[in-house]
Amino acid sequence: MVTDLVAEAVAGISGSTVEQVGRFDYDAPNDTWTWSDEIYLMHGFGPREVVPTTALMLAHQHPDDRATTVTAVLETMLTGRPFASRHRIVDSRQTERLIISVGQAELDGAEQIRRISGFMVDITGSFRRDLAESTHAAVEAAGASRAAIDQAKGALMLVYGMDEDAAFNLLRWYSQRSNVKLRDLADTLVNATAQGVPMSGDNRRRLDEVFFALAGGRAEPAAASPAGDLVTTVNVEQGIPVLHVTGDVDLSTGPQFTAVLAAAVGQAERPAPVVVDLSELTHLGSVGLAVLTQFHRRCIGKGTPLRLVFGELESLPSVRSAGLSGYQSVEQAVS
Repeated sequence: MVTDLVAEAVAGISGSTVEQVGRFDYDAPNDTWTWSDEIYLMHGFGPREVVPTTALMLAHQHPDDRATTVTAVLETMLTGRPFASRHRIVDSRQTERLIISVGQAELDGAEQIRRISGFMVDITGSFRRDLAESTHAAVEAAGASRAAIDQAKGALMLVYGMDEDAAFNLLRWYSQRSNVKLRDLADTLVNATAQGVPMSGDNRRRLDEVFFALAGGRAEPAAASPAGDLVTTVNVEQGIPVLHVTGDVDLSTGPQFTAVLAAAVGQAERPAPVVVDLSELTHLGSVGLAVLTQFHRRCIGKGTPLRLVFGELESLPSVRSAGLSGYQSVEQAVS
């Protein structure tokens, strides 16, 4: 009955099913141990096949857990307080077992330790099952994550005409930039395409908005226009770096736009500004606006203000809502 209560208590606390419960008693003055049959079996012996001793118990402790177990028992012997520990033993067949030990001391009339008694509970089987189930769940989750990422790469390859490595690098770049997990990013893209995002020329704009919305931005409806590439040149006019950008700034060209903008900003010397000419862009997506906003803050801190020439793009609601001021021409921005 007592061992059943101990098993129930240990199972409730540890969340594991109990395999065996054994009782032990230690006679401190005589340094002798008494084991129940279950503890012999835990150590790989038949009942009373060996004489239980302190040395035998220490020899069967797992090397990595031996010091912790000894410390717990010694503290009980010194203070008389109860102890409880979870540790591993290695039985006579070299099989590792996971054990929970609980015990308490009894004092004599002189307040000296007379006896330590308690229970050893074997939870090895349930621990292995729990570990196997957790491992299986982790493998399944990893497989699902890999499948979503592979599907997302396929969508990017189809829409942007890039190879597999470039598609993965693009996903990873946007994941790091937007602080969104790669799996979540891939799931969003897969769900968007599954809901009928059309595979047309303006699909680049649509995917741009899908990713921007995931990162916490407000997506604008994408305008239908032919998808293009990004062409950039950097000139220095009156000591001021001027970055000219033509084509599309969307998800696929976002890394390129970030890199050339960073290079231009790096050329600027305080207090000279950095001028970015966007007047010939055919599309400025939400990714591009996010990058410009980031560099706008960076340039303020550096003391080299970012001056943007939007041209006709300045009338777009997304540009106005970004709070970025613009200039009418490069000449005005430089002067």
